[in-house]
Amino acid sequence: VCIGDSTTAYNGQNFSVGDMAWFHFTSSAGCDSIVKIKVLQAPFVDFWATTEPVCFGSHEGYINFWNHATITEPFEFSIDGGQSFHDLYIFEGLAGGHYEIAARDRIGCIFEDDIFIPTLPPLLVQAPGEVATCVDSIQLQFSVTQPSLPFFWQWQSPAQAGGGIS
Repeated sequence: VCIGDSTTAYNGQNFSVGDMAWFHFTSSAGCDSIVKIKVLQAPFVDFWATTEPVCFGSHEGYINFWNHATITEPFEFSIDGGQSFHDLYIFEGLAGGHYEIAARDRIGCIFEDDIFIPTLPPLLVQAPGEVATCVDSIQLQFSVTQPSLPFFWQWQSPAQAGGGIS
């Protein structure tokens, strides 16, 4: 029985955690079968997910699922609040934001959690107001006004950028 549930049904009867019962069945050919059931509490599934911040406006985020091995493996995971489950341990191509995540074990128990993919603020660059012609050579001094994160500049000539300046 999944955590949070206290009963289950078998052969038209309800049983609680800890109950045990024997059932005697006879087939149409006269063969006997005895089925013993014992209702156990399913173990708690210890799973977690990791992610890293994504750039503003990108869909390069991911959620990576992890779990401790339990007797109820294999697992399926969901990032949409349990609407759909997949056997993937990593979901990629995600935007920043809040995700309702869930793990489902092989007996159907569902364990839920939340995760947030942080979004880095857009990079605001202040460029000088100078105008340059194609024959001029100019040294530009840029300053980053937001955010105060480490960054680097990479020049790409107009020919490499497909005709524009990046």
